[in-house]
Amino acid sequence: MPVPEGTKAEIVGGNVFMSPRRQHHWEIISGIFEQLRDKYPRKRLASDLRIDIPGHLNGSACDLAAMADRSVKDSKFPRD
Repeated sequence: MPVPEGTKAEIVGGNVFMSPRRQHHWEIISGIFEQLRDKYPRKRLASDLRIDIPGHLNGSACDLAAMADRSVKDSKFPRD
């Protein structure tokens, strides 16, 4: 599916969601990231990476995610 430049597209629950990428969006994400860095090590934070959350059709590419200590990488996770 062609996606216009500057647009993020995700399929969630069989539906296509598209949202623009803008500087304001990044400023919000980076502000949250800076706050999370006080509590979480860098390797437990991820951005725009597919995360399979338990449950049916719960794969998502979150803007920002913080993983629990017990979280593990699986074969789908890209190599460091």
